[in-house]
Amino acid sequence: MIDLKEIQDRAWANKVAKGFNTTNVEREFNYTYAELAEVFESYRKQKGDAGEELADVVLFVLSLAKMLGVEDLEREILRKLDKNDAREYQRVGEHNVQVQTSDPDDSRSNVNPGRSRLNSAQHGGLAAGQHQEGHGHGEQSNHHHGGHHE
Repeated sequence: MIDLKEIQDRAWANKVAKGFNTTNVEREFNYTYAELAEVFESYRKQKGDAGEELADVVLFVLSLAKMLGVEDLEREILRKLDKNDAREYQRVGEHNVQVQTSDPDDSRSNVNPGRSRLNSAQHGGLAAGQHQEGHGHGEQSNHHHGGHHE
């Protein structure tokens, strides 16, 4: 079994030891977005290194979690899986639309037909009416483009 806390601590220790970002949350979000884009690029160009690129994404997410004060991301993931298991979906056209959940605190428990949420596995992660926008990297970092990875 994987121990996310141990991996998170090891990734964080590496960041500290090498002088990488440990304080600027906005920058860490940008790095995380950039890493995810590298996975897509690997997939698109069939480079064969998607696993390594996905590992980078996970390591950045674990570091971002620590920066945001989420010390037990494994527990949060398990809670989210339980919540997802409890949700019910109905097939509408080509998509699965959430119709109710057993969690009254879930803001999506009663779907507004004008603003439905789709099962991300059925629609590439985007809900109806959403579109993906490009993300620029407002600042140049030595993290990317310089050949070293945190």
